[in-house]
Amino acid sequence: MRKDDPEVLLRYIEGKGWSVRRREKGGKELVLDCPLCGERYGNKSDGSVRRPFYVNVDTSQWNTYCCQESGNLIRLRQLLGDPPIGRAAPDPEEAARMRMLERALKAGTRPAAGGAAPTTEAAAAAVAGAVVASARASSAARPGKAGPRSAAWRRAADAAAERLWAPEGETVLAYLRGRGFGDDALRSYGVGAEHRDGMWWVVLPVRDADGSVLMIKRRSASTEVKRFEREAGGETGLFGGDVAAGEWRRAYVTEAELDAIALSQYGFSPAVAITAGAGAMPEGIREALAPFDEIVLVYDDDDAGRSGAGKAAEQLGKYRCLIVEKLPRKDAAKCLEDGVPVAAVHAAVNAAVPCVGDVAHVASFADKVRALGTATASGTPTPWSNINRLLGGGLRSPEVVVVTGDTGSGKTTWVVDMMRGVSKRVPCMVVSPEMAPEAIAAKVMTQEGGEPVRKMTDATFQSTVNAVKSLGLYVCKTRGKIPRADLRASVEYAVRRHGVRVVAVDHLDFVLEKSRDDREEQDRAVMDLVEMAIQLDICVVLVSHPRKTTIDMRTGRPRPPDLDDLYGSSAIKQLAYIVVRVHRHRDADRSAADNRAVITTLKVRHEEGEEGNEVLYFDRATLRYSLLNHAAAASAAAAP
Repeated sequence: MRKDDPEVLLRYIEGKGWSVRRREKGGKELVLDCPLCGERYGNKSDGSVRRPFYVNVDTSQWNTYCCQESGNLIRLRQLLGDPPIGRAAPDPEEAARMRMLERALKAGTRPAAGGAAPTTEAAAAAVAGAVVASARASSAARPGKAGPRSAAWRRAADAAAERLWAPEGETVLAYLRGRGFGDDALRSYGVGAEHRDGMWWVVLPVRDADGSVLMIKRRSASTEVKRFEREAGGETGLFGGDVAAGEWRRAYVTEAELDAIALSQYGFSPAVAITAGAGAMPEGIREALAPFDEIVLVYDDDDAGRSGAGKAAEQLGKYRCLIVEKLPRKDAAKCLEDGVPVAAVHAAVNAAVPCVGDVAHVASFADKVRALGTATASGTPTPWSNINRLLGGGLRSPEVVVVTGDTGSGKTTWVVDMMRGVSKRVPCMVVSPEMAPEAIAAKVMTQEGGEPVRKMTDATFQSTVNAVKSLGLYVCKTRGKIPRADLRASVEYAVRRHGVRVVAVDHLDFVLEKSRDDREEQDRAVMDLVEMAIQLDICVVLVSHPRKTTIDMRTGRPRPPDLDDLYGSSAIKQLAYIVVRVHRHRDADRSAADNRAVITTLKVRHEEGEEGNEVLYFDRATLRYSLLNHAAAASAAAAP
C-alpha cells in the first residue's frame, strides 16, 4: 500500500486517538485540533470559528493555520517524532541493553587485537559494539538528538535564553512578567526571546534528561496575535525533560509549556508538558515518564482537556495516574496570570483523584458502619493449622483458589474471615459487588472487635476502628456487575499502589458478561482471572456458586456440591490450583443444626497439600471461625 494512500493517513489519525471535530466539503476535508501545538477547534472571541488543522481525505495532504505547516503523512510523522512507516519504534528494553553493552565495552571488555580467539561473550560484545557504533554514525547523519541539527538548536536556544535577559529581549520579558511568570521559573526552563517575521516570539526549547535540545517551539509574545511554531524535523519530547531528571518519584504533567512553568512556580516539581497535543502520547514521551511512580495530570478544564487526560492515563498506566479535576482557572498559566493564590492552586492539585477510584481501605467506612445500627457477617482470617495442612501451607501467588458451597453455607463469611487474618501479614482486597462496602467493613469490625457493632460502646467502637486500621485490608467499592477490564484496572491499582497480594472476588456471577454460550463465558471468566493472577503475581480467591442444588436420595437432604456442580467447572477443573468447599449442616427449616463448618479440599495441586475434610467452629456472635479446641477452651473459661 502506498504511503500516501488516504487509508494509511486515516488509520494513523485513528491510532493517535485524535477526534475529528468537523467534516467539510462533502466529508472530504476533516477538521481536527492541531496535534503540533494543541490549538483547538472552536469559537473565537470575535464570533468566527477556529479551524486549526485540516486533512484532505482524497490527497492525504494536511495543513495548519496556527503553526503554518503542511505536508503529507511522512511529514506529519516526522514533526511528531514517530518512526518512518514500516519501521518499528525502538524497544526501550533493547535500547537499555545496548547502553549496558556500550558501557561494558568502554570498560575494556573487548578482546585485544592479535590475542587469543574471542570467547562467545567477547564476540557478542564486539558485535554489540559494532552495532552501537553504527547506530551512532547513522544518528549523527540525520537530524535528532545526536546530530548536528541538535547542536545548532542548542546554540540557538542558548542564544535566545541570553537574549531574553538582554535589553533587546525586553518586549518578551515584559510579556511574560505581565502574565505573572517569575524570573527564576523562566531561567530554570531556559525560556528565550527571538525576533523574526516582524514580531517577537517566546522561545521554548524541548530538552531531554541530558540537556540535548530535541526541538524548539515558539509562541508569539502578544496578547492580541496568538501564533505557534515548532522547528521542523525535531523530535517530539517532554518539555522540561531536563528539569525532571533526578530522583523524583512524582511528576506533574500539563498540556502546554507555559502551564508547566506556571505549575513549577506554584511549587510543584517537576512540572513538564506534553508537546504533541492533548490526546497524543508518542513513545519518546512515554519513555521519559517511565521512571515515575506517580503522575499527576493537570490538563485544561474543558472537554478536550478531560478527554486528553483520560487518554494519557490509559497510555501511561491508570494505576499510577491521578487527574486534577478542576483548577481555579482553565489552566495553570491562567491561574498565574489572574493572581490565584498559591493555597488555592495547591488545594486543587492536591485533590487530584486516582484514575482508578474504587479501591479504599476498609477502615475508611467507619462512619457508615457506625450508622448501620446492625451487625453484618464478614470474615476474619487467622492461620488455621488444620486448613493450612489441607492447602499445603496456605495461599500462594500466582494462583486461583476457588471457594464454593450451598447458599447460606457461610462461604462468604469464611472467605472474609480468612482475608482478615491474611491481611495481618500481607495487604489484601475484597471485591464483593453483591454487598455494600460499609457492610463488608461492618463484618470486619465485628470480627476484629469480638462483638456485634451495634452492641459496642463508642469507646469500644473507636478502639476496634484503630485495630482495623492496622490491617492491610482494602475493599473495592463497585456494586453490581463489573466488567472484567474494570476489575483488572481496580486490582492492578490495588497491587501497584497498596502492595495488595491476595484478592478475593465474591462471586463469579458478577464478572460474567453477556454471551450466547453461558458455559463458554464462565470458562472464559475463570481463564481471565487466572491470567490476571499470573500477570500481577497475586493470589485470587474466587467464590463460585453451584449451578443447582442436588438432593441426596438416601437422606432426602441437599448434598454438598462437588467439582462438576460448579459454574465454570471445566475451567476450574483445569486451571484452579485449589478448590475448597464450605459446608454447614442445616435442618429442613434452613436453620443450622450446630456451629460446625466442614471445610473440604476438592482439588489441591500442591504436593504438600491433600484432599480431605477439616472442621472449624463458627461463632455466630463474632462471625469468627476457629479451631474446635480453641472454641472448647473458650467455652470452658466462660463456664461458671
